[in-house]
Amino acid sequence: LLLGEYTFANSADGLGIDEKKNTTNNNFKIYPNPSDNFIWVEKNQFDANAEIEIFDLTGRLVYQENMTKKKTKINTNNWESGTYIITISDVHNLLFSSKFIVN
Repeated sequence: LLLGEYTFANSADGLGIDEKKNTTNNNFKIYPNPSDNFIWVEKNQFDANAEIEIFDLTGRLVYQENMTKKKTKINTNNWESGTYIITISDVHNLLFSSKFIVN
């Protein structure tokens, strides 16, 4: 399953994630990174609904929400410390993917 900058791989060695290089999209911002209690997801040009999905490094979906505003606040206060992958997509395409850290 290809998710923009990251590829989830399931093999005999187990589940893993490979980072793909040179994939950027300046239409979205994720901040602060690293995060302590929350992250903001901001879209520079808001024109349609988008779906936010956040995965831990095992590939488990930990958060999902439809982005119906230009700026969305996500509470990470009770999340385990570590690295997460966020993807944002519309009905047809993956629009953005990035990683962020929760302290």
